Amino acid sequence: MTQFAFVSFAILATVALAVVQQSPIIGIYTQIDEYDEPSTKDMLSTYISAAYVKYIEMSGAQVVPIFAFSNSSEIEVMLRKVNGILFTGGAGED
Repeated sequence: MTQFAFVSFAILATVALAVVQQSPIIGIYTQIDEYDEPSTKDMLSTYISAAYVKYIEMSGAQVVPIFAFSNSSEIEVMLRKVNGILFTGGAGED
């Protein structure tokens, strides 16, 4: 099983579990790791800060990642399955 297929299965399992439990599902848009080593840039490394996940889970919601490297059709599928999305912010360039 490829890593992408495993992650997709894990996301679908989380979504299915949340539907049974009737808890909200919140997608968190991942951030691209700008500090990743140049040798691994081909893999497009992304992350979600653990603090965001903990805050959402403390409110009683389930968290699913929405990957920054997903194409528009994959994002549309995820948008239909979540109750909200958190777009994390940060320092911007001047």
